[in-house]
Amino acid sequence: MLFVKQAHWRSLTRLDWQKALLFAFAGNIGYYLALTLAIHYAGIALPALIVGALPVTMMIYANIKNKEFSFQRLLIPISLILIGIVALKYFQYSEEIASEKNLTQMLIGAAWSLSALAIWTWFGVANANYLKTNFRISGYSWSIAIGVCCLLQVLIIFPVLLFFNKETVMTSLQQPDVFYQLMIGGFILGAIVSWLATVWWNKISRHLPTTLAAQLLVFETISSLLYGYILDRTYPQPMILVCISIVLLGIVAGIHITVTSKKSLKKEN
Repeated sequence: MLFVKQAHWRSLTRLDWQKALLFAFAGNIGYYLALTLAIHYAGIALPALIVGALPVTMMIYANIKNKEFSFQRLLIPISLILIGIVALKYFQYSEEIASEKNLTQMLIGAAWSLSALAIWTWFGVANANYLKTNFRISGYSWSIAIGVCCLLQVLIIFPVLLFFNKETVMTSLQQPDVFYQLMIGGFILGAIVSWLATVWWNKISRHLPTTLAAQLLVFETISSLLYGYILDRTYPQPMILVCISIVLLGIVAGIHITVTSKKSLKKEN
């Protein structure tokens, strides 16, 4: 796969590879490292609540950076999506949020959660803008380039992880079930899920206004809920459905704003 469409590979410059290294770290290694540390210190609830605001922070940052729409017009979709996501995360993790935890650990976890949120917010906008200004790079080639850079970074980071956690890592790898699960999970999540998702995300980022593309990130949360309910063979609570409906209403409002804005520009021209 790495050598497919070599014409696209030849078009990548040194600056492109530097950007790919940076985006690979921000969008994958750095983001998940910060998120993992956040969960380690604060549990799942607080990071989920903070990082769940990603579609909103990316919408705001993208519009500040690119000036795609007036903030007055974005107020309704931003408000609906934010209210829906916060309420959704609260109802999901209300018991854990209410449980007593060490304040210092919660603050550290919150700091790492905000770091993860800031990292992916920047990455999402920067990656989209780079693709929009470099049409010579296909979304397919760019996805593989970022994947190669991720692999290089993992090969550098893994020995460091092994050095500081030698006993834990070696004990886990010596267990056949754990090793095979790691290999199979790594292949499915890395080679199929992450790569394919990145290809599609690059296409969306290039062809849609970044402010609108950011809103579509909420489907990651909705999909994870759907998979969970299917796996557990349960049904969502009525309040969960209400929260999802509010989020989807926000996306519809955002799409409406995009369509009406394009029509207004055509009439002016």
